[in-house]
Amino acid sequence: MKNKIINYGIVTGTALALMTGCVTRTRTVYVHDKPVREIVVTEAPPAATVEIRPAIPSPNHYWVPGYWIRGGNQWVWTPGHYEVKPRGYSRYVEGSWVRTRGGWVWREGHWK
Repeated sequence: MKNKIINYGIVTGTALALMTGCVTRTRTVYVHDKPVREIVVTEAPPAATVEIRPAIPSPNHYWVPGYWIRGGNQWVWTPGHYEVKPRGYSRYVEGSWVRTRGGWVWREGHWK
């Protein structure tokens, strides 16, 4: 999950910024000592979609909730899914959109 979001910002951030008027700029931040390009949007994300969770595959799985992401000039819902809990991690911190002075920034979910 983490790599998916990080790669999304690095690989397509510039193209995405050019395709939509909602994205105002990109910036580089450091996550776990690695530079990551963030996309900052000026429009607040929609309210979360209510999802029906399928049956849990095993006790070693955790439900990662879905989230909104900017795709082109519109918001796109990314559905939730089950992930196998990594060994040694205690809990999952859900991703969220955070209001900043420059707009809204996605903070990806991660294991802590």
